[in-house]
Amino acid sequence: MQSTPRVRRGPRVGVRAASVSVTVALLTLGLVAPASAEPDPSPTSSAQTLPSAQDVDAANRAVADQEAQVATAQAQYAAAADRLEQARREAALAAEQYNGAKVRLETSTKAYADADSRARAAERALAAAKVNLGRVAAETYESRSDLHRLEALVTPGGPQAVLDRASGLATLGELQTGVVRQATGDLTRATELRRAAQRAQEQRKADETAALAARTRAGAAEQAAVAAAQATQAAQDEALATLARLNQTSIDLERRRQEGLRVEAEQRAAAAREAAALAEAAQRESESLSADVRAAEAAAAAAAKERVDALQADAARSTAEQTRDTTQAAADRAAREAAAQEAAADRAAAGSGSDATDHAATVAASRRKARAARARAQQLAAEASRAGRAADRARAAAKAADRSATRALRRVPGYLRGSAFSVAAPNPRAKKAIDFAMAQVGDWYLWGGAGPDRWDCSGLVQGAWGAAGSRLDHYSGSQWAQTQRLPLSQLQPGDLVFFGKDAASIHHVGLYIGDGKMVNAPHTGAQVRVESMYWSDLLPYGGRVR
Repeated sequence: MQSTPRVRRGPRVGVRAASVSVTVALLTLGLVAPASAEPDPSPTSSAQTLPSAQDVDAANRAVADQEAQVATAQAQYAAAADRLEQARREAALAAEQYNGAKVRLETSTKAYADADSRARAAERALAAAKVNLGRVAAETYESRSDLHRLEALVTPGGPQAVLDRASGLATLGELQTGVVRQATGDLTRATELRRAAQRAQEQRKADETAALAARTRAGAAEQAAVAAAQATQAAQDEALATLARLNQTSIDLERRRQEGLRVEAEQRAAAAREAAALAEAAQRESESLSADVRAAEAAAAAAAKERVDALQADAARSTAEQTRDTTQAAADRAAREAAAQEAAADRAAAGSGSDATDHAATVAASRRKARAARARAQQLAAEASRAGRAADRARAAAKAADRSATRALRRVPGYLRGSAFSVAAPNPRAKKAIDFAMAQVGDWYLWGGAGPDRWDCSGLVQGAWGAAGSRLDHYSGSQWAQTQRLPLSQLQPGDLVFFGKDAASIHHVGLYIGDGKMVNAPHTGAQVRVESMYWSDLLPYGGRVR
C-alpha cells in the first residue's frame, strides 16, 4: 500500500495575485471603471467611479477571506487523503500479520505431522519388541528355567511392568537379554516421541487459534479501510465543491487540479528521497573507493541530480497545465457573464420608462456593469494567455531536463548503474520473476490473495519468484528473512523492496524492476501496477533472492 506525502497547499487559482484579485473585486462591484470605458460627461463622474479607501479595504478583506477559504478547503482535501492512507497502511499491516500467522500454522502443522509419524513408527517398533519379548518369555516358561522370575514378567502389571522387570532376568541367554534391551529402548523412544508429538499438536492448535484471530483483525482492518475510502470520497467531494465555488470553476476541473497537485507532491517527495538515498550510498561507499572510482561516483551523483531536476520540471509542467486549464475555464465563464451583462444593458436601453431620469440611470448602471464584466473577462483572458505560455515553457523545460538526465546517465560507468535509477538487464531467473509480475498488471488487489488473478503484495512476490523456481513464503516478514540484505544503491531488477518503520513492522513488499520503480499490489481498491519505489517508509535495505 503506496505511502505518499499529501499536498497541503497548491497554486490558488483566481487569488494568486492579490493586486489582480483586488482589482477584479473592485471591477465586479462596479467601483473602478476599466481603461476602455467611455468618459462620463457628468461633473460627478470622478466621484462616482473612483473607489474610496474603505472600498479598497473591503476588497482586500474579501480577497483574504477567499484565500483563507481556499486554503481551508485544500487542507480538508489533503487531510482526508492522509486518513485514507493511514487506514490502508493499517489494513496492509494486518493482512501481512495474517499471512505470517498462516505461515506459522503451516510450519507447525507439518511439524506435528512429522512428529506424529515418528511416534507411530516408534510405537510399531515397540509392538514388535513386545512380540519378541513374549516369545522369549514363552520359551523360558517351556524350559521351566527360573520359572518364578518369568511369573513376575507375566503378572497383570501391563507392558510397562513387563519391561521394567525383564531386565532382571539374569538367567536368560545373550540373545534373550538383547531382546529385553531392545524392547526397553523402544519403549523409551516411543514415549519421548509421543510426548514430542503432543507438544507439536498443542503448538499447532495455538497457531491455529492465532491465525483465526489474525484473520479476524485483518478483516476488520480491511472493512475500516473500505469505510475510510467512502468517508474520504465524501469529504473530498465536499472540499472540491467548495474549491469550485471559490475559484469559479467546475468540480471536475478542481478534481483534476487536485490530482495534478498530488502527482506533483509525490514526484517531488520521491525525487527528494531518491536523491537522499543515492547521496547516502555515495557517502558510505566513497570512503573506500579510489580516486578514479570517486570520479565515477561524482558522475552518478550528477546523474541523480539531473534526474531529480527532470522530475521537478515535469511536476512544474503538470502544475502549469492545470493552472492554464483552470484559468481558461474562469475566463470563459467571465466572457459568458460579460455577454449576458451587455445583453441586459441593450435591453435596458431599448426599453422605456415613465420617468426619463430613472430610465437613464438604469441604462447607465447596466452599461457600467457590462463594462466591468467585460473588463474582468479581458483580465482573466489575459491571465489565461499568460498561463498558456507558461505551460508551454514548462513543457519545453521538462523535455530539456529529461534529455539532460538521459545524457548524464550515459556518462555513468556501467558498473555503477546498479543503483536506484538503473535499467540494467536482469539475470535469467530475475527476468522470469519480473515477466510473471508484469503479466499480472491490471489484476485487482485482494488481501491474502495468491493468484491466479487476485493478489496481495507478498502473494504477488511469492508467485513471481515461484515462476522463476524459487520458493518464498506468502508473508513479507518471511521474505525479508529469506533474502540477502543489500543497500538500495546495489539493487538490481528482481530484488525485493520493503516498507515499514523497521524490519519488525514490514507491511508491504514490491518487486524492483529498475529505474527506481517497482511492480506491486498496493492496497484494496487498486490494481497491480508499476510505480515509484520511493514511498515515505521505504526501508534502507532491499532483499535479493538467493
